[in-house]
Amino acid sequence: MYFRNECGSVTKTKNGVIFEDLYQVSNIEIKLCDERQERIDSMFMEYVAILKAGVLVQELRQKNNPTSE
Repeated sequence: MYFRNECGSVTKTKNGVIFEDLYQVSNIEIKLCDERQERIDSMFMEYVAILKAGVLVQELRQKNNPTSE
């Protein structure tokens, strides 16, 4: 599974997630355990929420100060 917007991207892999934002790339692997897939799914959704929040912050900044970039 993959999600991308102007703030970055997150990819769900077999072993974890790869999160890329404007500043860094993080490859997070989850150790084998009973809830491994659920933890990967949860982490993926958390990073999707972070990227969506980043877009909202950018929109608010532009709305409050339309002349800045």
